Amino acid sequence: MRNEIKVYGVGDCQDTRNVLEYLDSERLNYNYVDLDSNEHAQEKVNEHNDGRRVTPTIELTADGQTRVLSNPGIEELADAIENVGLNRRGALDDADGWRKAS
Repeated sequence: MRNEIKVYGVGDCQDTRNVLEYLDSERLNYNYVDLDSNEHAQEKVNEHNDGRRVTPTIELTADGQTRVLSNPGIEELADAIENVGLNRRGALDDADGWRKAS
């Protein structure tokens, strides 16, 4: 399993935009999943959040372990990224040629 940062959110959510801006400013690679256009992703977010739509919901995966954060503050997100071992490059330099989803 590869290491990754996956952000589930919606474009009109300021908290989602803040997280994406932070990840960009730190030059961390991530995948963004728009909940308005992905029903399966919405179900996954609901599952992580006791049936509620919480944005952003972020999955941090490293070394086969996944940590889920629901609407974290930037400091909480930064600490979690460091704690799971995703460095400033995102530890995402795998053979799949990681890139930020648009």
